Amino acid sequence: MHLTDSEILEQLKNSNSQGLEHLFRKYYSFLTRTAFYLTGNKQISEDLAQEVFVKIWDHKNKLPIINNLKSYLSVIIRNSALDYLDKHNSGTSHLKQYMYFDNRSDELTPQQIIELKKQLNLALLKLPPKCRLVFSLNRLEGLSNQEIADYLNISKRTVETQISKALKLLRVELANAWKQYFAGLLL
Repeated sequence: MHLTDSEILEQLKNSNSQGLEHLFRKYYSFLTRTAFYLTGNKQISEDLAQEVFVKIWDHKNKLPIINNLKSYLSVIIRNSALDYLDKHNSGTSHLKQYMYFDNRSDELTPQQIIELKKQLNLALLKLPPKCRLVFSLNRLEGLSNQEIADYLNISKRTVETQISKALKLLRVELANAWKQYFAGLLL
């Protein structure tokens, strides 16, 4: 049985644990994915997502009027992940578990593709967390700038600025990495 967000919120406000179960089923993967883009760690992302559900349940009687539940939850998980990163200063300590490079290039050897993937993932981890989140939502999830703006409750212009910033930083970082890589090959 699929409930609307309004029905889920109503169940929560009435202390009905089924509302929490419906909320969990509907949004758990969304929350863990969002946290993963910021932390780069699957276990931490799962823990942060579960903490969101605990917070919601603990404050079910004090929930504000929520017009867009997905946006509300995205703000909570984003803030939780950023708080975690601030406390543990681990924004770049874990290598991304996904690879952001398409293997279809005929011009690169398999070793070069592996090296490029490694350098790209390391460069992604050097982006500021908010910038990395916006970039990942755009390039990995395929969301439009407007969808990202709605999802993160920020302006479309902010999304465009963050993507531009990410591309600029990645260009510089990858250019330096490849110069070193090819210099090493030539020697």
